[in-house]
Amino acid sequence: MEIKGTWKIDGMLDFLNGGYRKLDPASEDESEAMFAKAVIIINDTEMLTCLPITEDMSPEQIEQAKEEGMAIVDGCLVQSSEPIKFEDGKWFYNTGIQGDIMGEEINPWSEFEFDGEYLCTGMLRFRRA
Repeated sequence: MEIKGTWKIDGMLDFLNGGYRKLDPASEDESEAMFAKAVIIINDTEMLTCLPITEDMSPEQIEQAKEEGMAIVDGCLVQSSEPIKFEDGKWFYNTGIQGDIMGEEINPWSEFEFDGEYLCTGMLRFRRA
């Protein structure tokens, strides 16, 4: 599956009921609403986590975000950037997890999983935007 491009969060892992739970961008839970609006943009070397610039954002808010170091890519404010790599025919993303377990160093790289039309990264499931 071609991984490069823009992906929208489709669901979050539901530990209580199993599978993935759809997220509602109109949810009263601010965290859920934010996640439901987020997108990831994947290129050859990185995965950008972004929030679309919406009509209700003022030019001042956008300028402030830029002053705070956020880049704008494809009409979105970049919240974070994680390295990715292609190795042995598979795509991996860097979880950022560091340390060791019982003296053995943790490998921060985790494989992207593909489930039909979906791309999965641990707790989140994405579909093409």
